Amino acid sequence: MNNMKYSVTALTLLIFTVVAVPVFSQSPTSTPSGSLTEEVDKLKEKVAEKVEQLKETEKAVSGIVAEIDNNDWTLTDSDGKQISISIDDTLTDFYDIAGTKRRIWSRMISKKEIIFS
Repeated sequence: MNNMKYSVTALTLLIFTVVAVPVFSQSPTSTPSGSLTEEVDKLKEKVAEKVEQLKETEKAVSGIVAEIDNNDWTLTDSDGKQISISIDDTLTDFYDIAGTKRRIWSRMISKKEIIFS
């Protein structure tokens, strides 16, 4: 009986040490090709140039809403001058600052309201 236990234990150890168990792992992700990296770099440069251009040319304005035509609005400033602005729904946030500051939507703004842009 003792000899049988020894044989089973030896056989079990032999099976576990000799038989290869497959190991599954995730393969490393490939790095982007050179042309893709170049395109991404070009896009980054264009975005940076556009941001710099907007910083130099765009300025904050305020006025009374005179006209709302989809995303193109016309304001009248304190000097009576007409100012045209374009609203980008993904970039533009609107807040009501009377009392407590709370976010509002562009559709909540109507003519003759004062806005800062």
